[in-house]
Amino acid sequence: MKIYLLAACICLAHSETQAQQKDTLNYSLGLQSGSGGIALNRLGVCTIKLKDGTRFINCAIKEIKPLWVVYQKNRALHDLTIERIKCIVPENENFVIWFDAENKALAGSDCPN
Repeated sequence: MKIYLLAACICLAHSETQAQQKDTLNYSLGLQSGSGGIALNRLGVCTIKLKDGTRFINCAIKEIKPLWVVYQKNRALHDLTIERIKCIVPENENFVIWFDAENKALAGSDCPN
């Protein structure tokens, strides 16, 4: 009985260690799911430019869904449909994020017209 209990504790400890290593690896790669390989947690403060000329400054992109983008501004979550967004400009990066005709996030050097 003691052997089974010891084996169960060892297995549990091993699986917990593997889970922590996987989380560390995912964090180092960035949150990339659904965003076309763009590490959303590393973008920092962004400006969202809309097609009608409106700009939302000091935003943090939280999620890119198939039809909308979730962002945080003033500690509150908001969303915008992708069809309204012209591009997303991170402050500390040399690229911008824009969306193609299929609503896939792409990174480029300039906002498309």
